Order: sequence, then C-alpha cells, then structure tokens
Amino acid sequence: MAEAPARDRVLAPREVVPGRLAYADAPDAFAPVLASRVAYPTQAQANYAFQRSWASNEQSGDPLALIVSDPKGSDRGPVRVRLFACRSGALDDITGRVVAARGRVVHCATDFLDAQERRLFRETVNFFYERGAWRMAQTAPPQAQAPWIAPESSPKDYFSWSPWGRRTTPY
Repeated sequence: MAEAPARDRVLAPREVVPGRLAYADAPDAFAPVLASRVAYPTQAQANYAFQRSWASNEQSGDPLALIVSDPKGSDRGPVRVRLFACRSGALDDITGRVVAARGRVVHCATDFLDAQERRLFRETVNFFYERGAWRMAQTAPPQAQAPWIAPESSPKDYFSWSPWGRRTTPY
C-alpha cells in the first residue's frame, strides 16, 4: 500500500443518483451509496485515513487500537477499508444518533478487509477533514435497545362499536 500523502483533495459528487456509483477523478471512486452533495472521502482517501489512524494509535500506545488496525499484512486484523455507504454528519458515541457537525464530517458504513481482501466486519466510522487531510475516528455507539422501542401496548377500547361512541374516561 502506498504511503499516505500529507494532504488530500476535497472532492464532492456533481450529483447524487440513488443506486449509482459516484466517481471522483478516475480511477478513484466514492462510496457506492451517497446521501447528499457534500464532501466525502474517496476509497483511496479512506484507506489513507485508515493508515493515519493506525499511525496515531501506534504512537499513543493504545493496545486495543493496535489489535483492531494491524497494517503489517497478517491475518490477525484489517489492513484496508472499503466504504459502503456515506452520509453527512457524525455518529455520536453516547446517544447513538447522527448529529450535525461543523466542518466536513461524514459517517460511513465501512468494511474492514484483511490481507486476502476478505471482509472481517462492517462498522460505522466517522471521517473528518482536518489539517488538509481526511482522518478516521472509529465509533462505539451503545448496543442496547432504546427503552422506547418496545413500549407497553395501549389498552383496547372494547366499547368503540357502541352507539354512544368511544369512552373518554382514562384507563
């Protein structure tokens, strides 16, 4: 894999057509699914951002980050990324919701690939444009189901068919 350049060009699709792959400068491509006409990283820029995130994790000495991103070509971890779908905004780790962010920030469903180009897993990743280059920030949104997803069902009004209509008294 080529060394990550110090600066990345900021590119945006001319138009967004659902179901069609939007290309940047040939032969580079954006993710196959784009939601709006904002700046997105291309496939190559996403891989450069992956390299930059690995380098920063290596310098910080974070052992968990080193396990997740192992660029040495071994079978233990991912060595490349492939963008699947992108949308503007950032995924918030605390709420698990997409929030509007200042600057050029997108979140993408990203496939992490091993040295044999097999997909290891798909994860949502925030990409942000900072200091002239795309950077990658992995997310860890909550996995528990929100309490309002499966609320108690409302009681049935068995008298709604009657001539006097629905009852207005609370249950």
